[in-house]
Amino acid sequence: MHLTPATWRSVPTTAIEPTPAVPRRTFQAAAAIALAVLLLLALGAIIVLARRASESDAPAEAGAFAFAATQHTAAWNVERVEGATLTVSGGPQGTFDLALPPATPIEVLEPMAPSEIAPGASLTVVGVPNEVKNFAIRLLVIIPSATEAGDGGVARSPAGFAGHEAARDQKEAPLMGGVVESVVAGQVTVRAPAGMVDVSLTGGAPVSRLHSAPEGYPIRSGDRIAVHLNPDGSPNLAAGILVSTGGAR
Repeated sequence: MHLTPATWRSVPTTAIEPTPAVPRRTFQAAAAIALAVLLLLALGAIIVLARRASESDAPAEAGAFAFAATQHTAAWNVERVEGATLTVSGGPQGTFDLALPPATPIEVLEPMAPSEIAPGASLTVVGVPNEVKNFAIRLLVIIPSATEAGDGGVARSPAGFAGHEAARDQKEAPLMGGVVESVVAGQVTVRAPAGMVDVSLTGGAPVSRLHSAPEGYPIRSGDRIAVHLNPDGSPNLAAGILVSTGGAR
């Protein structure tokens, strides 16, 4: 076997220029700027923390008498009735007087027997959320002469009430509603927006009827009332009053 000698060729090389050194002063200036920025950020954080620490945790002082403007209705207990003036209590305003305008629409929420529920009436299920992320039913409201149903099939009375507004527990709210199709053996079939729904009358939830009061209806001490609120939070008595007889529930 023969080995052929390698042929050597010279390969031109590219000259590499040395990188000029960065002056020492440039590094010193950059370091000084970075340090200044860090100091400013730290000073700002200290000022914010100092301001927060100086703020008092005590609640703000109570302001002047005013109705809550964030709610659409308000409810109170009737303490005394003198003519067209109601003395009410039970809210953040304390005890005060409400003077009813002439011909104020009055609607009544009063207990009724489940056997009185009839097809064609509007039924609203009222409840509150419970601990298992479900709902506890508190009340079934029957409105014989309701206006057009709103969200969730919940009907409103001629004065605009759904029936839950006078509840002592203000967490109560309509869960669903619809028109009664049939009542058979303690079960009410309701035509709701989502379809037919069966509501059992054996669960213990009370049933109440919401209807217009006859002329001259007497509001009594011990009743509970609900009213609509104006945009500024004051009572809109001319729109009507819902009376829960005997402070029910």
